[in-house]
Amino acid sequence: MEFSKSLKLVIFDFDGTLFHLGVDWDRVAQEMGIHDTSTKLGDTIERLTLDSDPRLDVLTKYELEAVAGKQLDPAILDALKTLAQNYDIAIYTRNAPEAVRQVITENDFPGLLIIGREPGRHLKPDPEGANVILSHFGYHPEQAVLVGDTYHDMEAAHAAGMASIIVRNPSLAYQPEGASTYIETIPDLIPLLAKT
Repeated sequence: MEFSKSLKLVIFDFDGTLFHLGVDWDRVAQEMGIHDTSTKLGDTIERLTLDSDPRLDVLTKYELEAVAGKQLDPAILDALKTLAQNYDIAIYTRNAPEAVRQVITENDFPGLLIIGREPGRHLKPDPEGANVILSHFGYHPEQAVLVGDTYHDMEAAHAAGMASIIVRNPSLAYQPEGASTYIETIPDLIPLLAKT
């Protein structure tokens, strides 16, 4: 797929796309006191986020432990810096923004806009965060693309009217179908978007 010549903004998912958190979700659920196995943990986390439930502090603690002392893969960091020369960059994640800021530092990306799991806010696949990002930069959906690895990312992009790029993630049980295009690694974005 060729992207619009008017492309101005590249929005990235975090976990699974730019960085692998490796959180022990079973331990998180246990410590949060979530025992309902009939509901997906992600759906429960979204409900707790909308309710501003203080148990989310447990999840944030585990995410911060997962990023402690770690950095982005140098090839991914270089790709982001290259893309940032031609596009605005933002992060749209279901993770805590403070966990993202530990890995993508202010030194590397001053003023980086990160929309994540914040009290009272809808999570992906709801497009609320994508719309906040578009509004922040003053762009229309056709001027942006969302890069992620799951159906949450693809559905959020499409609900916001944006194109989607899925980075293939072999650790997922299945790959989301219906994205605008697919890539193997983040550096693959550079030749792909250079065509615009």
